[in-house]
Amino acid sequence: MAMASKLTVLPGSHSSSPAGSQRSSFASRQNLSVRLSRATVGGSSIQLINTRQQQQSFLSPPAPAPANSVRSVTARFQLQAPLISPHDQWGNWTVLFATGAFGIWSEKNTNIGGALSGALVSTLIGLAASNLGVISSNAPAFSIVLEFLLPLAVPLLLYRADMRRVIKSTGALLLAFLLGSVATTVGTVVAYLLVPMRALGPDSWKIAAALMGRHIGGAVNYVAIADALGVTPSILAAGLAADNVICAVYFSTLFALASRVPAEAPISDTGTANDAESDNGNKLPLVQTATALAVSLAICKSGYYLTKYFRIQGGILPAVTAIVVVLATVFPKQFAYLAPSGEAMAMILMQVFFTVVGASGNIWSVINTAPSIFLFALVQIAVHLAMILGLGKLLGFNLKLLLIASNANVGGPTTACGMATAKEWHSMIVPGILAGIFGIAIATFLGIGFGVAVLKAMMRIHVDRFTSFQPAMSSEHLPRHQKNINASTEHTTEASFRFLKPFMASVSSVTLSLPVITTTSSLSCQSLGSLSKLKSELRPRPGPGLPTPFPSHTLYKTPLRPLTHSPRNLRVRSQLRQPIISPDDHWGLWTALFATGAFGLWSEKTKIGGMVSAALVSTLVGLAASNVGIIPHEAGAYSIVLEFLLPLAIPLLLFRADLRSVASSTGTLLLVFLLGSVATMVGTLVAFLMVPMRSLGQDNWKIAAALMGSYIGGSVNYVAISEALGVSPSVLAAGVAADNVICALYFMVLFAFASKIPPEASPDDVSMKMESQIERKLPVLETATALATSFVICKASAYLTSLFGIQGGILPVITALVVILATLLPTYFTYLAPSGDTIALVLMQVFFAVLGASGSIWNVMITAPSIFVFALVQVTVHLAVILGLGKLFHFDLKLLLLASNANIGGPTTAGGMATAKGWHSLVVPAILAGIFGVSIATFLGIGFGIIVLKHL
Repeated sequence: MAMASKLTVLPGSHSSSPAGSQRSSFASRQNLSVRLSRATVGGSSIQLINTRQQQQSFLSPPAPAPANSVRSVTARFQLQAPLISPHDQWGNWTVLFATGAFGIWSEKNTNIGGALSGALVSTLIGLAASNLGVISSNAPAFSIVLEFLLPLAVPLLLYRADMRRVIKSTGALLLAFLLGSVATTVGTVVAYLLVPMRALGPDSWKIAAALMGRHIGGAVNYVAIADALGVTPSILAAGLAADNVICAVYFSTLFALASRVPAEAPISDTGTANDAESDNGNKLPLVQTATALAVSLAICKSGYYLTKYFRIQGGILPAVTAIVVVLATVFPKQFAYLAPSGEAMAMILMQVFFTVVGASGNIWSVINTAPSIFLFALVQIAVHLAMILGLGKLLGFNLKLLLIASNANVGGPTTACGMATAKEWHSMIVPGILAGIFGIAIATFLGIGFGVAVLKAMMRIHVDRFTSFQPAMSSEHLPRHQKNINASTEHTTEASFRFLKPFMASVSSVTLSLPVITTTSSLSCQSLGSLSKLKSELRPRPGPGLPTPFPSHTLYKTPLRPLTHSPRNLRVRSQLRQPIISPDDHWGLWTALFATGAFGLWSEKTKIGGMVSAALVSTLVGLAASNVGIIPHEAGAYSIVLEFLLPLAIPLLLFRADLRSVASSTGTLLLVFLLGSVATMVGTLVAFLMVPMRSLGQDNWKIAAALMGSYIGGSVNYVAISEALGVSPSVLAAGVAADNVICALYFMVLFAFASKIPPEASPDDVSMKMESQIERKLPVLETATALATSFVICKASAYLTSLFGIQGGILPVITALVVILATLLPTYFTYLAPSGDTIALVLMQVFFAVLGASGSIWNVMITAPSIFVFALVQVTVHLAVILGLGKLFHFDLKLLLLASNANIGGPTTAGGMATAKGWHSLVVPAILAGIFGVSIATFLGIGFGIIVLKHL
């Protein structure tokens, strides 16, 4: 029941209500020992040219020097001073997630978006934004998307890739799908012969291979193949644009052909259609979401390790795909359990990636490149359709099977399922989904292998024919793209080919050479040779240890300061000189952090975990892991959590903070809650006089103020107050530990007082509604919009903090801003609240893991007792004052107990107590009272601490 209990803020009218006395996890502070300069927080204030090195932001590798090419300056002149600086991290991430959310919305709610697809909408907006000078085309945030978020999304998309289930469940449809895959392969050869796309130079065969993978599996294969082969960013964007137009036309053709096929007879509610619907749902349960992310990170870490160990060129995406397919086949139940949450998160991350693809492109290059790719894809798809229908009819396949199989090839599992549902072919829904997943599982290897073995050889033949008719022409007089073609024949890797050999045994005789990768200082589209080159441009050279997308020695201006300089601490922490997981091994670190957070959430469902809360479990596991040398005490990944993910989580937690709704719905309970807040302030003053905690030095009044905020609102207030006042990490961790023990004891006392109060006669409709929404689905659009909105609030808060010179970080400003917006726009924010709660709880558990990892066991042991005694006196006085004054004012004991619970535990435990005791009419008021406390406690805690406690 401790800090964790305070922040799973439950719904007012839409969303889930507490289940019993379950608590969620929140407590700590954003900046344990990192202090952002005003220039970093307010991205707009950064002087890009003159102070580049001094003002690196927490998520950005060093930016490359400005391009020296005159052509680059002419074509991309607007990038000299984009509206949003490349180093304005909040601004760039806001644009990326807002564009991704808009793409998803447009696909679901507009005819144009539905015709173009969300991916193309996001790509086109990103392309327009960078070329019009709204954002930069080379922002460091793009590197994070390309090297980290994209690989993270691939396993999340493939949790259903159980090959045994696919083969068993799809039956004849699988054969038709394989026939369609062969038809796509033949169509690729025919199209490359008819439309060789010579103007693209060495990228011609690469984009052909990528489109082949796209039309066997899906967009994730297109991305993986393009990344592995090194397709130029502008050509990548042009291919995506051309392909989406082709697909829109193609699906119209498929539906026209399907118009003659009748619908199937209706089936029972327990039939296949419902199974498919539940199987393909996008519900985001808390534990499943955290676990899905942790497993995906573990798979990416394994893929990265194998790629490095076997020296496989072309990135980690092929290795990651192979690993997740094998695991999903070996452990089908476990991965199917994680699939709904994984797919929802993956769809959002892919939309962000498509935005980056567009932003990295040059609009003139897309215009000049897209027509040839469009013609190629048109021929490719036309041959595919003719071949699958012709051979399918010859082999006796049903037209319905052929159309669904072709849809699964060209569009993927989503469009195949959509077509089967729209046409009421209920028996085809699940097989269509599984066939599409099978295509995604194999298309990357087929595309890379076929491109290297066949298409590249075809390109050489074209070049040889061209040069044979011009014997007098030396290489110096060849067109530039022909020189590039000749040079590119040396740029594929033997190691990459060995990786594909088990899948493409027939091409084992081809001899390949290692690539020569060069980089330049210019990031213009003319100087970029591939997506891989873009990523190498955006990241610094790896330092010692494992190279990763987040090199800690370049990303962060200010390292985490040591917890103490005492010799005792050095002896206790000596093992951190060589932790098992290096500070530079960011795949390993993120895996450990998310796995710890997921374990904390899972443990809260057990008896022991339920007693101590998920927050304390995650904190203790992180503390133990760093102190025994598993993970480091300081790492760049920790700074990302403290400076970026923690602020992002706060708005997500407060989307229900509509103060008007609180005032109108809570009635008398709000008055009692305010009485409890006064009781907490009195308790803080008495406890500080009795237990001044002098051994903590200057941290004594700061932790007292933070605990006061926690016992009025919740753990998010504890975090914000601690960050604003600068509580040291060990004291912060000790406060979490002491607070969780105190809260566990306090809730037992409250339930003992409540044992004499009978339950209400019958449930209120409101409580029934709340319970019915505990398992409500959280659509992808809501989640994407909630994240985008949180980014907007964080960006606005960073700007205001910088503009007005507000000291103490951005968390208090974020809290004030989101409360105001939730009050002014209650319908919009209540709509986003369920998704926001889930994502925020996962992020907060990761924060607790970092909080523990940053602490010293020895310091916690010597610090926690004094904080424990302080908090014990504090809550004891609180209880005595609220019960005494409540009786004096004739308040009902039931109201007093719930108000006290909302003060100490937060909205989750208050709603849980009302539900458990059968006080159904008080469930919603208790939740809203707790939310009100979260909204005001940060300001009360900071003010009371500075004005009163500091001077005591």
